[in-house]
Amino acid sequence: MMNDLFQRALGIGSPWHIKSIEFNADNKRLDIHVDFKRGATFADYGENVDQKRMYKAYDTVQKTWRHLNFFQHECFCMLVFLASSMTTDVFV
Repeated sequence: MMNDLFQRALGIGSPWHIKSIEFNADNKRLDIHVDFKRGATFADYGENVDQKRMYKAYDTVQKTWRHLNFFQHECFCMLVFLASSMTTDVFV
């Protein structure tokens, strides 16, 4: 239920989803882990917005992004960056 709430609040849609949420009140920190469904495909529009190409991710790297505070708690999103057969280190 909590994952669904944050997914809606952050505007995260398929194939992306919130994998987990970690809240530590003592450290005043909220960590949100965002991932995608295995086997998902991603659109790459390249130079021409009218022609999209679909690619599967073959490699990923997790990076951390500092989000706005969640009340008085620091909020971090752990995001997956993708590499496709066309480009490398592309965030979708």
